[in-house]
Amino acid sequence: MIILMVDDQYEGKTKHLAKIAATKKGVEFLHVACARDALKIMKAQQIDLLILDLQIPSELGQDIDPKGGTQLLEFVELHEDLMKPFKVLGLTAHADSFSESQGFFASRGWVLLHEPSFEELDALLNAQLMSNPVPTLEFDVAIITALEHTELEAVLALPY
Repeated sequence: MIILMVDDQYEGKTKHLAKIAATKKGVEFLHVACARDALKIMKAQQIDLLILDLQIPSELGQDIDPKGGTQLLEFVELHEDLMKPFKVLGLTAHADSFSESQGFFASRGWVLLHEPSFEELDALLNAQLMSNPVPTLEFDVAIITALEHTELEAVLALPY
């Protein structure tokens, strides 16, 4: 499982989540500090869980954008060249950002937390790791037959 954390600060929740992830087998924890770096990663590899602070800068060294996290997610939704994360978790310590973004996250089935405790982060990360998506084959049509000699032979004889 690949977890990407987008937060302009490493101390606190990011450092805590990185420590938890380091104890889990098969978990790779990546951290970037701005939206631009997150986009580079999502263009290159599939992210299983995207955890992001709502207030992030668009580029390293720039001022924090109060809507940077939601703008990043909107950009990812609109661009087909990016690999969409399987799951998204938003975090913020700011009540105004939380209330402004609740509808955005809820309408997409994503989780948004306001000032989560370390215990809440532990429980949430463990729950996400338990439901790790398994890569599946993609197909358009599946044909299931019950009888080998009549149904399967008929399907195999089709000119497709």
